[in-house]
Amino acid sequence: MNGFSEAERKPNPDRMLRGYYTASATLNYIRAMLSTLNEDRVNNNGVGAAAVAEGDTKDASRRVELHTSHEALILPYEDALTREIDGKFYNLSAPFIWIGDRTRQVDHAHIHYAAHVENPVGIKVGPSMTSEELINLLRTVWRDPEANPGKVTLITRYGVDKVRKFLPHHIRAVQSIGFKVIWSCDPCHGNTFITTNGFKTRHFDQVRDRKSTRLNSSHITI
Repeated sequence: MNGFSEAERKPNPDRMLRGYYTASATLNYIRAMLSTLNEDRVNNNGVGAAAVAEGDTKDASRRVELHTSHEALILPYEDALTREIDGKFYNLSAPFIWIGDRTRQVDHAHIHYAAHVENPVGIKVGPSMTSEELINLLRTVWRDPEANPGKVTLITRYGVDKVRKFLPHHIRAVQSIGFKVIWSCDPCHGNTFITTNGFKTRHFDQVRDRKSTRLNSSHITI
């Protein structure tokens, strides 16, 4: 929406159009590559190339599919790409969208939007979220979990120093209302720090640290 320099801080809607065309060009390029892969059905061993790409050498008839995802941050952009199909609303900008940790207030527009589209939705969950807030978010976004399984993915972004403290509480909160969410880990957000030259970055050792995320059953039992 805006540039880096102070003179470019005024929101510019033309940037949304440029972003759309750039995304379209990128997706069309990937589709062309996948089309080539899918048409090249047989490799030297007589196994479908598409099946090999998916790790499945038994079913050479399977095709490689493309699924994209992004944060539903700029609502005018998302709204412009939302369509009504058979009485239901779908965000056609991506199969999967997510709500960030800074825009997940239950009474704000981003959550209202996520609750009214049929797409599967991710919600970032961080240290600042209480168990009560998480429960309210799930009940707001996922109004009929039995009829619409797989609607919500909770994307945890605690950071290496906080995951053991907060993740068990959030797991118990979800278990207490019986919602069968999909849990996903975001190891980059939450592990950020500022370098001496002012750049925001992550340390790869923290991103790949597994010891901090090993929880035994005593951590999550209700």
